[in-house]
Amino acid sequence: MNLLGLRSVLQGSIAITLCLLIFGCDSPRAEISATPNIPESSQLYDVFLARSVGSQKKIGQVAVDKEYRLKIVSAIPSQKDFLTETFDLMNAKAELHAEAAPPASAPKFSDFSRVVNRNSPRFFPQLQMHLRQYYDLILQPAK
Repeated sequence: MNLLGLRSVLQGSIAITLCLLIFGCDSPRAEISATPNIPESSQLYDVFLARSVGSQKKIGQVAVDKEYRLKIVSAIPSQKDFLTETFDLMNAKAELHAEAAPPASAPKFSDFSRVVNRNSPRFFPQLQMHLRQYYDLILQPAK
């Protein structure tokens, strides 16, 4: 191989290495760290960050127990603190408020809500809506 060919191969190798270092680190598979302790009766959900309409990035996986408490199973290191804080906050809530239609006697344009207790079967769907609306997080059953 001549000197020009060797130089070309070396430059190509450097370019590929740089691309892998810069862009390869954004791969969720490369960065997700796992925590193996999953309670037996829990259901697994993938956690997605909804960046914009139609754009989602998997940032981890969570176990949901019978009381709808969330436990991180795996997470991208850059999102782990965010997920921990958010799920700790959600786990501390005994109830959530859901939008509800106002009674007929209510003033026009009134806002009303109904309380959804943690022991209600409606709590988890409301929790999912809350996470989506306020934190841009989507929980989908793990595949």
